[in-house]
Amino acid sequence: MRSVVIYRPESEQARSVETFVRDMEHQENITFELIDVDTPRAMDMMRLYDVMPHPAILVLRDDGQLVQYWANDKLPLIQEVAAFARG
Repeated sequence: MRSVVIYRPESEQARSVETFVRDMEHQENITFELIDVDTPRAMDMMRLYDVMPHPAILVLRDDGQLVQYWANDKLPLIQEVAAFARG
């Protein structure tokens, strides 16, 4: 499984997103790939998975298939993301 966060680093939500990611890594040993929403890569991913609001947290299978995503300002519970990220 792969976990990705698409967000804008220079935004009001950046601190809460980065804290969430750090807590996930420390509490659940799950690492995230952080992608700036303003990059072509992020735009491609958002189109591919039909996820437009951000920040967005995506859990993907190793083959790229979307398992679950969360989007908007309200971040999910750490345990909820961990359950999907562990498969």
